Amino acid sequence: MGKNALWTISNQWRTGSSDKGQKTRKMTGSWKSTSREFLKSHLPIPVAARLRLRSHRKVYQPSTNPARERNYITAQQDYVAKRIFVRSLPFFAGMDSCNFCNLRCWFCHANNGEYSISNPKVPKVHNRERCCLDLEKYALVLEAFGETLFSINLTSWAEPFLNRNIFTMVSMAKKRNIEVRFSTNPNIKDPGLAQKICECELDALGVSIDGLRQETYEKYRRGGNFEVLIQNLRKIAAYKKKYRPKKPELIWKFLVFRHNEHEIPFVEEFAHSHGADSVRISGADIYHEGWIPGSKEYPPLGPRFENICNYLWTTATIEATGSLSPCCTNRDYRYDLGEFTTAQKLRELWNGDRIRALRNYCYDRKPNSKIVCDMCLLMKHDVKR
Repeated sequence: MGKNALWTISNQWRTGSSDKGQKTRKMTGSWKSTSREFLKSHLPIPVAARLRLRSHRKVYQPSTNPARERNYITAQQDYVAKRIFVRSLPFFAGMDSCNFCNLRCWFCHANNGEYSISNPKVPKVHNRERCCLDLEKYALVLEAFGETLFSINLTSWAEPFLNRNIFTMVSMAKKRNIEVRFSTNPNIKDPGLAQKICECELDALGVSIDGLRQETYEKYRRGGNFEVLIQNLRKIAAYKKKYRPKKPELIWKFLVFRHNEHEIPFVEEFAHSHGADSVRISGADIYHEGWIPGSKEYPPLGPRFENICNYLWTTATIEATGSLSPCCTNRDYRYDLGEFTTAQKLRELWNGDRIRALRNYCYDRKPNSKIVCDMCLLMKHDVKR
């Protein structure tokens, strides 16, 4: 990149510009973001990887160490350099601690899938044995990748509290100084639930509540009991207040649909008054016209990866059945990357034939019906078909 291009970007950062020739010293957020990404894309790969590490370290400071940071830099270099056979191990893990649920949400393929998107090669409901991830397989994942993992998410699509070993799983990861989080409905009737959640040292708990009263909530979360989940939320907040634990962070998650968008102005206050630490309001994966909200602020989620996603370079996705999967959107065991019985086997799968074929597809984008990424709803497929 030439000096003139650098000077132009620098000047835009410093002064801003307008059609009328007015200049301001304020750096707008959009200019800052756009210019930074432009600069990063022209930096040498090792430098760009270290810049990403600086941002990453701020988020995962409690779980960082030199070995994890070295692996993170290598993973970023592998990703940017388009390496098919990588030198790094995953630094995130998404584990389906349980692949079935106690609710029947309309767009979820874990237990219902009635309005779930599908095509001849992607089932509406996941094509796997319904089960919970056992502790032996979980321990193998920690043995294989524990030294490089910054964070583990124990939720994919279903309800993690249905796995009776969920609190043990959290504790096992925390002994390795790995951040742990997951999301819940949380329609669980357990008098000791609040104490178990706070004592296992869970870092963050997302609570999916898409309504402020029973009638609104159950419209999407079929089979859910609004009073039960509110009581659980209050008990967790009360336990934290009494014993002063800083964790878990309680995150109220509100998906926006046509039937609940009128409640958006009241969500923040309602959530905080019932013990939530933070609130996340977002669009949903909607595949039915009648559910799409009128507000343009929260459009349905659609393809979000312009070029390639980085899951195949950064994240180990473990299915409840005990296999390595390409990512959390994979619904069919036929597209899994392989089962493992030892930690060594799992590490080998990370560079196995199947995952290398997927990484290669992400770059050449030649249509291939045998590649699950070719059917992914999150990828913007720009190849001619």
